[in-house]
Amino acid sequence: MMTKVLTLRFNPLTGAFDDHSLNEFIKDKNLISVQNHFFLHEGQPYLALVIDYRLGDPLTPEDRQERSRRREENWKEKLSSKALPLFNTLRQWRSAKSRSNGIPHYQIATNMQFVEMAENRPQSLTALKKIDGFGDAKAAKYGQEILEILLREPPSVLSVEGDPENVKTEEQKKETDE
Repeated sequence: MMTKVLTLRFNPLTGAFDDHSLNEFIKDKNLISVQNHFFLHEGQPYLALVIDYRLGDPLTPEDRQERSRRREENWKEKLSSKALPLFNTLRQWRSAKSRSNGIPHYQIATNMQFVEMAENRPQSLTALKKIDGFGDAKAAKYGQEILEILLREPPSVLSVEGDPENVKTEEQKKETDE
């Protein structure tokens, strides 16, 4: 096993870390683990990566694309159409937050975590912390803002009997059904 430390500088023009050197380095390596450390130096955001790897037959670009595609499909399969508007609101908030903080968006929350939030609409920090990978640190840092979004966004709107003009919230529909 070998170790490499790479430091990526944040590019304010693109709103992301310049990962060209990372992509070049890993293209012919088998990655074992990657640890990341965010820091500021003279006001400039940086991301240091500690990469453990082996030389040898790495994943092909096609294999990487397939793995990425499966991961994307996984959360997409779990997202219902009624939760989609809230999911998109959470993603927009995350995008703005990551740009303003100079960090990658996945350090705030993953798409899968947002799917759980949009589907289940947790109402407390305790409930948020039950989401896999969203622990004490993320709840302390972002939980209150996320809860405000979850509480602010109205429940999904459902069309009644196929008429787009006849629209009711889920609560109104439940009252009608009872």
